[in-house]
Amino acid sequence: MKKQVKFLQEEKRKELKNFIEKEECTKAEVQRVQSILMIDKELDAGLIKEITGLDKKYASALRKKYIEHGIESLLSKRKKKVKSLLTKSQREELIVIIKTKKPSEFGYDSDFWITLLLGDFIEKRYGVKYKSRTSLYLIFKESHFSYHKPETKYKKKDEAREKEWIKENKNRIDALLQEENTVVFTADEMILSTQTTTQKIWLPKGEYPKIDVAVKRDRRIVYGFFNPKTGKVHAFKTKYANSENTCLVLEKLASLYPGKKIVIIWDNAS
Repeated sequence: MKKQVKFLQEEKRKELKNFIEKEECTKAEVQRVQSILMIDKELDAGLIKEITGLDKKYASALRKKYIEHGIESLLSKRKKKVKSLLTKSQREELIVIIKTKKPSEFGYDSDFWITLLLGDFIEKRYGVKYKSRTSLYLIFKESHFSYHKPETKYKKKDEAREKEWIKENKNRIDALLQEENTVVFTADEMILSTQTTTQKIWLPKGEYPKIDVAVKRDRRIVYGFFNPKTGKVHAFKTKYANSENTCLVLEKLASLYPGKKIVIIWDNAS
């Protein structure tokens, strides 16, 4: 049976004291060392608990572990320290990557950079972790990126067919625009709804906004006509988008241009 050491050697006590004076020493490590030194001086269990937060039994076990395994047995499990800033060369390389590469080229399931992906990429590639999104916003700004939603593209969109249509009709439309008695419009319609939607916003802690929610859902159709030659716009509101209301809207538009020939370029009009 191994004999229990009653008192630590002066060399051991000195090692413990030097250890807790180091800047990288954590609070938990300081408490462990203090409890060992207090046990070695045979101080009262209540005093040890009051100063270190550790009971005498646990402190005795720590002392035994230290004698058998050394100072390493008292260390806390520490995470690898992450750098806080990119170097100049790393920042320059990152900006080139943002401008010329897609996230999908680095294993991400996206073709567009967002703050979440950029932060993860920086941490994995350079070992740098930013605490605030502001630093990531500044990197995007330095890369001449602006914050906006990508343009939507409908699956039915046929770009080849569009180009062919433009090629066939451009000269014809240009000629119509030159005619004195002809008015050319592009047209489309949209739906406005009273349905309530919400999104996250920044507010002081403890404050919670209240949003009035529309119980009754209502909608209106807006027909819009744009004159590319003059820049003038006409808008007409109806309750439904059907052939009857469309004809009424066209009659109203025609009444604004008596004696004129009206040509309307209308996307997907039935």
